[in-house]
Amino acid sequence: DLDFNDNTISGTTSNQTIELKPSGTGTVEVFSSTNIYGNLGVTGNISIDGNLTKLGDLIVGDELYDPDTGLGDTVEIVPDFTQSIIPGDDNLWDLGRDQLDSSPRRWSQAYVTDDLANANQVTPLNVFISDQTHLDGINNQIFATQSNDNFNLNPDTGVVFIENTKWETNNITNLVDTPLTFTSTGIGYLRFMGDNGFVMPAGDNTTRPQNLASPARPELGDTRWNTDENYLESFSGKINIVTAIGVVTGIPTQTRTGLSGATSGTGENATFTITITSGAISSVTVTNQGQSYVTGDTITILGTDFVGGSTPTNDITVTVGAQIDDGYELSTGGGAEVDIELMEDLGDVYSLMLG
Repeated sequence: DLDFNDNTISGTTSNQTIELKPSGTGTVEVFSSTNIYGNLGVTGNISIDGNLTKLGDLIVGDELYDPDTGLGDTVEIVPDFTQSIIPGDDNLWDLGRDQLDSSPRRWSQAYVTDDLANANQVTPLNVFISDQTHLDGINNQIFATQSNDNFNLNPDTGVVFIENTKWETNNITNLVDTPLTFTSTGIGYLRFMGDNGFVMPAGDNTTRPQNLASPARPELGDTRWNTDENYLESFSGKINIVTAIGVVTGIPTQTRTGLSGATSGTGENATFTITITSGAISSVTVTNQGQSYVTGDTITILGTDFVGGSTPTNDITVTVGAQIDDGYELSTGGGAEVDIELMEDLGDVYSLMLG
């Protein structure tokens, strides 16, 4: 079934296999370069004393490994690497990536040289740590990749240092329209060291938060230097005047004090005295100004707080009116101007603090 013609050996029967079968433990020896133009199938091991060169993709195994079933092909690298693993023309490395399903494949540990003075240090442009953190070496940024996740700098011991020499203009900038918050653990506090001054935000009356499109509500204790008034002011959000509406027809004449209710904003602790006369609201008095209210906030007084009233039929809606200085007060002296008389009233200790 073989045809020997010049330097060619061919099978004479269509689709018949040509086999080379040495006897016993003998081997097939090929003493020059061999070109294979079809597929090479191997059921045993392949031993290579020289280099393995492949111009295209080198695929090891034909079935992806499934960690849930333990089935599939794996690659075992027995000897240590003594040379670098260098990527090809695209300069991309994938050390673990999503394959087969949504479960990510990752190396459990990755070790690189810790001698950063060497020129051969690993310098990736971007590093993704699990699916939570992104280190961007091009823009010098660190991101939490999951939506609304916090990014915490939590040293095991000691403190986190931010050297001002690392910042081009000594600024830490919040790029989103949310507060930059320094939070205590309950046993710590925020300390500014050195003998220099601490500069507060500054602006005129028109730039108070309530007078801007966003944010419209300052937080309690929001402190700023007012360039119109020439003093340091803090937001207290006290109520000065209110208006009230409600259906109180049929409710007997009465005066109720210490009234409060749910607010539409973050204000709290405000109380009112309301008088109903001949089925109408005749007066509303602010008995406790409360805090954190802004103009336009509403407080709902339940109708059941009145003799003969019911809810929601007789509920009264109290609306916060215009606030003195937009709810801000002088930040020292409890809202009063610091003068000699005030310091004498507060006593020697407080006089020294305020003076």
